[in-house]
Amino acid sequence: MTTGRSNIIDREMETYLDDLERQIEPWSESDIFEQWKDFFEGRFDEDVFTPVRRIKKNPAVEWPSVTMNEAMDDFQVMALQQYGTVSQRICDPEMSLAVGVRCNYGSSVLPSLFGAEMFYMDDKLNTLPTSRPLSGGMESIKKLIDKGVPDIYGGLGGKVFAMAEVFKEINS
Repeated sequence: MTTGRSNIIDREMETYLDDLERQIEPWSESDIFEQWKDFFEGRFDEDVFTPVRRIKKNPAVEWPSVTMNEAMDDFQVMALQQYGTVSQRICDPEMSLAVGVRCNYGSSVLPSLFGAEMFYMDDKLNTLPTSRPLSGGMESIKKLIDKGVPDIYGGLGGKVFAMAEVFKEINS
């Protein structure tokens, strides 16, 4: 790889990241950020806040469709899914949101730290998993309290921190 990016990504991923870099105009992203900042700081006097991305660039490559279930189990697939979302936002006239990636493991991260069982939806729904209630009712909750603060690397926590390292490495 000639760009100095992480050795954890393969050539196919490199192609997508190169195209995404081509799509991104730093001045445009700064402009979107400033529009949102003005809104949050009360410097907005219209009826409806609708930020405007002043330039939209379509991708030159077709990004693959990635299901959430696939992304949950593979860091490179999670990165591909997240960066693909950035590409979509840059070229969609209705999506003038600030762009960014995240360790997208859903709202079940915290329950998983306490031992909650994950429930994965069918692939065709393409949505994040949820968690099942803890069995044992109030007695289970009391035992959790007695154990103290859970290990933040337990459950999905470890994946969240590992994915953050992957993003850091890709972006270095």
